[in-house]
Amino acid sequence: MLRLSEQRAEAEKRAALMRLADEFESAVGTIVTTVSASSGQLEASAGTLASTAGHAQELTTLVASASEQASVNVQSVASATEQLSASINEISRQVPASRREESFQFRAFGHFVTPLKRTTASDTSRPRMLRLALLNVQ
Repeated sequence: MLRLSEQRAEAEKRAALMRLADEFESAVGTIVTTVSASSGQLEASAGTLASTAGHAQELTTLVASASEQASVNVQSVASATEQLSASINEISRQVPASRREESFQFRAFGHFVTPLKRTTASDTSRPRMLRLALLNVQ
């Protein structure tokens, strides 16, 4: 009987070891499946991140280009404003001189026109005075 009980004990021990091995195998299988799934998710996330980084780099390049163009435009506007200011200053400088010259010519012409108006149509000096007036105005 001892032998039978030893065999039974041995069979129970083997059965217990087999259950333990099956449980271990099942647990390891679950871990491998979980790690494999996580690895796939991690790979997908890495792909998404790489795509996002590429898109961000493209946008950064576009923004840098737009910024550079805006800077060139601002410089062009500044240059045009400077030229406009210089033109306005030159016109402002020339207006008083032009007015003085215009006033001088008007007065000079007036000095010659007034005597011409006073002369009569029969006066022979009229064409001579008109020529003198025109010569002095030019």
